Amino acid sequence: MRTEFRAGRLVLGLAFLLAAALYLSDLAGNDGIPWWTVLPLAGGALVLAAVAGLLGYGVRRARRRRADPADDPPPAGRTR
Repeated sequence: MRTEFRAGRLVLGLAFLLAAALYLSDLAGNDGIPWWTVLPLAGGALVLAAVAGLLGYGVRRARRRRADPADDPPPAGRTR
């Protein structure tokens, strides 16, 4: 069985790993980064993950339609 690639999850995971690294650098004593920096990072990551997820969904949907158009139902009002 093959697992589908989920770009939104990848983007979100990388952004929160970056947020964790920022907190760890602050904990280590690097005071150059304000504590509130993570809030816009998290918000931006959620938006980017949503966009990546929607694009990925569109690509998967288009591939499925191209793979076997006979599986699609007929348009409304028409019979085969």
